[in-house]
Amino acid sequence: MHPLIRIVCLVLMAGFIAHAQLSFLLISLCLLSAIYVLASLSLDRCWSLVQRMRWFFLSILVIYFWFTPGEAFSPELAKSLWFPSVDGVEQGVIRVACLILIIAAVSALLQSTTREQLFSAIYSLIGWTRHVGLSPERFAVRATLTLESLTEIQSMISTSKAQLSSPPGIKARIVGLANATSNVFVAVYNNAQQSELTSVTLDDAEPLRAWQWLYPLSLIALFAAALKLTSVVS
Repeated sequence: MHPLIRIVCLVLMAGFIAHAQLSFLLISLCLLSAIYVLASLSLDRCWSLVQRMRWFFLSILVIYFWFTPGEAFSPELAKSLWFPSVDGVEQGVIRVACLILIIAAVSALLQSTTREQLFSAIYSLIGWTRHVGLSPERFAVRATLTLESLTEIQSMISTSKAQLSSPPGIKARIVGLANATSNVFVAVYNNAQQSELTSVTLDDAEPLRAWQWLYPLSLIALFAAALKLTSVVS
């Protein structure tokens, strides 16, 4: 599949997942499961991305569980503020499931597409912006340089975390975390000052065959059929 088609399919799938329809989530789960199995993608890398979002997921669950009005689980719990509502639990779990599926889709794209293919596809996707006075080449180059610097920044963060001790007390921990963050910022700045100028070459994108547009069209048809079936059943 052409990298541009992969990006278009990712955007379409993310858009349908965001509607939080149960049928859309089941379809996306089946499609992503098939992609991970057939393409032999790593679930560990996907799980690593999900773990980084765990506190964000927790905040979503708290907001939906305890701040969404709805029916209580039992009459005895109707007047209790400590127990979430049925609607809150349902909506919170669905929203977190949506985000996990989107993360899985992004991870699948990053694992199955090289950096050169990815940015060639992005360049092709935003090429029309030159007609409105923007520079797709500059955007592609900046994005490439940003990704290339991420590995160095991550190693700096890992080194700083390894050197960070765990002093007793919340205040001391906050101070230590602030110092570690400041050290990373200084290291990134010094590294940028000392680095030499580099050139970035974007390879020509592979030809896009017209029949490959059947992939996103089929995806739209699949979700549209699921929506139609859901409306008929309900």
